[in-house]
Amino acid sequence: MKNILIILKKELKRFFTDRRMLLAMFLPGILIFIIYRAMGGLMSNVASSTEPTEATFNIAYTDNYADDTSIKPAMLLTFEQSLSNEATNPNKNKAEFKKIAKSEVNDYVAKLKNNEVDLVVEFSDNFETQISAGQRGNNINFYYNGKNGDSESLYSMIRGYISVYDLYTENMGVDNSGNPVMIKANVDEEGSSAMLQSILAFVLPMVTVSLLYSTVISFCPESISGEKERGTLASVLMTPIKKSEFVIGKIIALSLVAIASGLVSFLGLIFSLPSMMGGATLALGFGQTILLMLIMITMLLFFVGLGVLVSAVANTVKEAGSYLGPLSLVFMIGAIVPIILGSNEAWLGFIPVVNFAASISALTTGAEGITLLLTFTVISNLVYTGLLVFAVTRVFNQEKMLLGH
Repeated sequence: MKNILIILKKELKRFFTDRRMLLAMFLPGILIFIIYRAMGGLMSNVASSTEPTEATFNIAYTDNYADDTSIKPAMLLTFEQSLSNEATNPNKNKAEFKKIAKSEVNDYVAKLKNNEVDLVVEFSDNFETQISAGQRGNNINFYYNGKNGDSESLYSMIRGYISVYDLYTENMGVDNSGNPVMIKANVDEEGSSAMLQSILAFVLPMVTVSLLYSTVISFCPESISGEKERGTLASVLMTPIKKSEFVIGKIIALSLVAIASGLVSFLGLIFSLPSMMGGATLALGFGQTILLMLIMITMLLFFVGLGVLVSAVANTVKEAGSYLGPLSLVFMIGAIVPIILGSNEAWLGFIPVVNFAASISALTTGAEGITLLLTFTVISNLVYTGLLVFAVTRVFNQEKMLLGH
């Protein structure tokens, strides 16, 4: 135990007194925060510009907008006409309209939550009649479901038509800032955005895996191969320190560094998500938050175990880096496997890297019943890390490979 502590202190001192190592430890977490914050606005713009294809929109609107209700409200009529024009409707979308009484709005908002309709429009009394007479038209209330991509797109499109064709803007009621009063109400209490979440489910795992793996590439290659290259490994092994003690000391030190880096990355992810999700919150319970943190840490431990094994096999730092570098592409491909499969099943928790991506993707999209997936991911990452550590100890028992002869 004493010898393990000696190796541990030596390694930790090397890490925490080397500015380059410190930067490598904490830079991924800082980059996660900065990049994801910066990407928030871009993601929102991409999400809002994405329209469904060959969808049939179901629109319910109140029948109190005019004395003569045989003609649709101007904005819905304009939208319907645009759908009949191939130039303005290249995605071949359709719409079905239903007039409802104002007293039915709450019932249809409930249907909106159940995806039975895509948009509910509530007019103030005689809205169109007042505008036709040159009077203020009070307001329109829009209700859409942020968890439904068609619903969110429909809301964005109709609001766009109002702006592009200057419908109502001169006669609408205005707020304190002089903007037309058009109230939007996302019936999803969490403020979700289906399109934004689908983009995040693709981008987050891939970018996060890449940044976490960069931590390993920065300090693992020289953990053992560096000792070989400098000739210090042979000297260490000539001392009374056992090989197993040397391995354990190295692994513990690197694991502590990985945990510290993982905690910073976890905080960077948590604090940047509201911006990434357009102000919406990621609805995580305490247990899922802890599991998310453990997933990131155990993923780093897996990468560390792999990095140390490669470093033990390689003869030089450059050789170790040449082995670890191409693996980043493999891991990035693994990060998008859950998206390709369109699945977040619990069994994915047993596949390294894929399990991390599936977990992040499931958390981002608010999938239900994912606790088993998250648990399997944490446990399997620890098991695989243990197997990699065992493999490192086996390498240390092979003098020829260990000393690079």
